[in-house]
Amino acid sequence: MMKVFYIFLMLFIFCVDKASHTMCHKPHPRSHIQLQRGGSSDKSLQSMEAEPLEGEIVERIAAYQSVPCPATLLYGAMATLDIYESPNIKKGQIASSGIWVENYHKHHSAFVNVVQVGWNIQPSYYGDNKTHFLIGWTAGYKAPGCFDLKCVGFVPVKYAPINPGDTLQGKSKISIKIFKSKDDGNWWLHFAHVGENFAPVGYWPKDLFGGLADHANYVTWGGYTRSLFRGP
Repeated sequence: MMKVFYIFLMLFIFCVDKASHTMCHKPHPRSHIQLQRGGSSDKSLQSMEAEPLEGEIVERIAAYQSVPCPATLLYGAMATLDIYESPNIKKGQIASSGIWVENYHKHHSAFVNVVQVGWNIQPSYYGDNKTHFLIGWTAGYKAPGCFDLKCVGFVPVKYAPINPGDTLQGKSKISIKIFKSKDDGNWWLHFAHVGENFAPVGYWPKDLFGGLADHANYVTWGGYTRSLFRGP
């Protein structure tokens, strides 16, 4: 699943680079072969008008990114997400939404530092088609990172209101707050169901990261879907 994380980032970076404004509203389908190779050059992305072929994996991204600025120093962000259920999603398909707090320089994918939080439906990962609370991180060349608690990195706290991987109920809303603590310099995650108070879930130690150890320079809000196209 970590490959999917990298694929999302590379698709998004390509889309923002080519867009004339910060709303990246033209997601790109990719073929199965390109997906397995993980290519992200211009040639490996089909145009939006291209009709997907039988057996191709089609990915869609709808995302909004904060306006870039050379002097931008970001130390936190928030999101409120609608939770959806999709009982018809099958193995090999993905539906996801979340917030990404990032430090990277375009065209230098090896240096991408990201923390991600949101929800995810992915039967091949969870073994069911329920909606799950998802977190993830990567430090690029320094450490590939992982989703949820699949590797050493994110440090959960006791009595958290939710844990990575927990199921979420549809037709509800959740709020997420990610911020760099002034006290310890770590990136903290707080969570709340809408109408309730925020409570800590855990934190990513600053030592995990390169550029993100100091600050973020982008925040992205968006969604991602992936499915095998089987024709009309």
